[in-house]
Amino acid sequence: MKNWKKIGWRSPLKMSRQERIASISLLCVGIILVFLLLLRKHAQEGIFITNIKPLKYSTSPYPDNNESNTISELHPFPFDPNTLDSLGFSKLGLREKTIKMIMNYRKKGGHFYKSADFAKVWTLSEQEFKQLETFIQLSAYENNIRIKSETVRQIDWNNIDSATLTKVNGIGPYIAHKLISYRKLLGGYIHSEQLLEAYKLKDSLYNYIVALSVFNSAYLIKIPINTITEQELSKHPYIGDKMAKNILLLRSSFKKFDKIEQLKQVPLMNEEKYRKIAPYIQL
Repeated sequence: MKNWKKIGWRSPLKMSRQERIASISLLCVGIILVFLLLLRKHAQEGIFITNIKPLKYSTSPYPDNNESNTISELHPFPFDPNTLDSLGFSKLGLREKTIKMIMNYRKKGGHFYKSADFAKVWTLSEQEFKQLETFIQLSAYENNIRIKSETVRQIDWNNIDSATLTKVNGIGPYIAHKLISYRKLLGGYIHSEQLLEAYKLKDSLYNYIVALSVFNSAYLIKIPINTITEQELSKHPYIGDKMAKNILLLRSSFKKFDKIEQLKQVPLMNEEKYRKIAPYIQL
């Protein structure tokens, strides 16, 4: 019995350095093994499927072929996937999950430019697409942008509202919201490159809308630099917290700004930042 006590498990405080290292190593190995087993079980259950986003593209044009045997044959009729409503897709025989993904994709400004694009809808099987392919009828296109019934011929970026902006070819509610929200933060758009700051537009869409764009400076909402608070000033995309604090410190030393050019003396202000900020400043 005495021999067992001598070789039995020791208190961590009585262990030698080598024994403590060995114990900690065994504990780490055990934790790693448990983690790997849980990860393997997680992967086998396939729960990643619940995180799929609408119209996410896979390496295969038919990413969900496994479901093709779980549905009945479709009931095709001529349709435009860019305009058909959810009830129409239901009449085609598509599953509810597939319909939701199509509608979410369109809501965010997405469009189907050719029949093959419809094959990339997540959960649409190869068999389903083949049944529908010959019935897909896409509207006319102009510069790869779908022409809407009420085409906007000119975009006055500092005066247009979100509802009107969605009538522009290629712009849906989601993109319109992003562009209008950023305009409010800026106080108005001055040039077309600022649209890319608001949202990463595709080249084809960007080139299309630039040709229609007008930037009317009369609608700019300018910053009253001698009365604005630090908190309000920091909200401007080109300024931020540190720059706002420095601007107000300089203002307090002058009591007020007499010239916009005095902003060049603000710490952290370089020529590029000044050129971006100056058009939004008023004394």
